[in-house]
Amino acid sequence: DPLPLYDTVPPIMEIAMDEAKHQGSGVDGGNSIFLFSILRDGLSYLAACPGEISPLLVIEFLHRVADIFVDYFGSPVDESAIKDNFSTVYQLLEEMVDHGWPLTTEPNALQAIIRPPDVMGKLLSV
Repeated sequence: DPLPLYDTVPPIMEIAMDEAKHQGSGVDGGNSIFLFSILRDGLSYLAACPGEISPLLVIEFLHRVADIFVDYFGSPVDESAIKDNFSTVYQLLEEMVDHGWPLTTEPNALQAIIRPPDVMGKLLSV
């Protein structure tokens, strides 16, 4: 029986890249990519960062994303909630991240920009 993703990926991991294979790929600032992950309600949240960055910044951002998803979709947020609300998830991530940096992460500000899904909206979209 294969292990779940979270059991095989540590919370912080460095992956060394072969520079010859990845020239011109847009990855700069060294030859490593750092992976950060958290597990909430059985769902893994993963961030890949080229170059060194404060681990607490990335881990706090991943927790903020998970909290926002709970605010929008209820608890627990699972794979089906993400699939059912993919458009809203995309819009939220687009507002929360700007060129790889956290931007708008306050729930009230996000709810003013992106309306949380409701039952009537789901019925009208079908």
